[in-house]
Amino acid sequence: MTERTQLVSRPPSNARVSPTVVALAALAALVPIVAGATGCASSAPVDAPELGATANPIIGGAADSTHDAVVAIYGQQGAQAGACTGTIVKTVGKVGYVLTAAHCVTIPPSIVFMGPDYNSASAKRFAVLDYAAHPSYNGDVASNYDVAVVRVLGVNSGTPVIPITASPDQLSLGTTLTSVGYGRTTPAGASGGDNTTRKNIRLAVQELDSTHIGYRFQSGNICQGDSGGPALRGTGTAERVVGIHSYVNGDCTQQAYSVRVTFSSVYTFIQQQLAKAPPAESCDSCTRAETSGDNPCAQKQAECFTDPECEKLAECQQKCSSATCVTDCENRHPRAIAKFNAAVYCTCGETVCKPLCFIECRSAPKCGFALPRDACGACTEGACCDAVGACAGDADCLLCLRAGASADPSCATNKLRKAVADCATTKCKTECASDPIVEGGQPTPGGPVGPDGKPVPAGAATTTTTTESCGCEVVGASPAPRSASLAALFGLALGLAGRRARRREGRPRG
Repeated sequence: MTERTQLVSRPPSNARVSPTVVALAALAALVPIVAGATGCASSAPVDAPELGATANPIIGGAADSTHDAVVAIYGQQGAQAGACTGTIVKTVGKVGYVLTAAHCVTIPPSIVFMGPDYNSASAKRFAVLDYAAHPSYNGDVASNYDVAVVRVLGVNSGTPVIPITASPDQLSLGTTLTSVGYGRTTPAGASGGDNTTRKNIRLAVQELDSTHIGYRFQSGNICQGDSGGPALRGTGTAERVVGIHSYVNGDCTQQAYSVRVTFSSVYTFIQQQLAKAPPAESCDSCTRAETSGDNPCAQKQAECFTDPECEKLAECQQKCSSATCVTDCENRHPRAIAKFNAAVYCTCGETVCKPLCFIECRSAPKCGFALPRDACGACTEGACCDAVGACAGDADCLLCLRAGASADPSCATNKLRKAVADCATTKCKTECASDPIVEGGQPTPGGPVGPDGKPVPAGAATTTTTTESCGCEVVGASPAPRSASLAALFGLALGLAGRRARRREGRPRG
């Protein structure tokens, strides 16, 4: 009997996925291309190419630069990991609806990647909101109900979509369709075919019934990792999803099959999922949305992920449960603190999530640096926040500020550090008279001024402002543990988008 295999594959062993969060470990293509009719992927490890190595297209396909709505779906559960392909078929506000195969969500999806190469630093990441498989899907390889919808956060009005077809789909034998996916580029079982780039291939419909679309190997085919990807009819803006890649016979050089979108039960299920309203917004959903896609906070995270020191600091703090541990990690990677804090606390400083994250953002330093909880710290935060923020955002200046009285002599010539000292000397002269923060500072000509920039009358006390908005506090020299929610969200992103390529130890799911 010819083997039927679902099209899920384990990610390449050296894909850009950090082991920090085990739940998200491999990216290339979820594989239920199944042995026999058992519904299982092979447990034998597959050789993975080095990142950046040249690979042939899908198996006879071509590099795809136009179908940006076709995305890679990655999931991990324990030691099991895999990746599939999917298609964003609709967006509503910040929520995107990704059509894929049901066998692609047997390992819960954790993150979705968009881009010609999902292993690239420029690939966009989308957090998973939830997912649903067809209720009649039972794991059979050739199931008529191999369909699921994954909802993601972080999309916007510019996010590309390819809608599903209307019914009837106007298919017939001989119709040529475009298949797109991130699947293998060599037959199953052959070495060196794991792939992280999006490919496409034109295939003629050779078999057709109410539930499936069939193709035969025609100088190329879909393979592991293409599971859940689209079979598209039409061109340009008229393209529509008519099928969902499901399984192949043999080693990807024989027949391949997609579930037909217009099969009545499948079509009804998809429409029901697309009709689900976005959830009420919370701090959690807002933060995950704003750190996904091309949103500004996602860019801040990407800047950290592409900096080896920032990634090391993030991995170190992932293991922390105390302020002492946090401080120790910062002492090991001091030059990464500015970039790391900018990523972790980004949503606390922007207007979208701030009202929803009052509690979660209480530990976020208002000025980007945890000033001492004393009169000098309160005055400096209120009167010199801009100067402190500029210093906290610069690695060299932050090193000087953290060192205090033990700062290196070169700090005296750091312009940003001197700006903090000048401001504190001018506006907080009394409160900070003996504090290292004023070291090297010179008062602004004309005497002390208040936070409003106006001169303070002689003998008057210096005016300071209190921390407001997101509930941020002036925290002590030893930083308080970060909000568990923010730490978990950043840790999840870290685990999915670690910069350095690492060889995975686990095997694909069986």
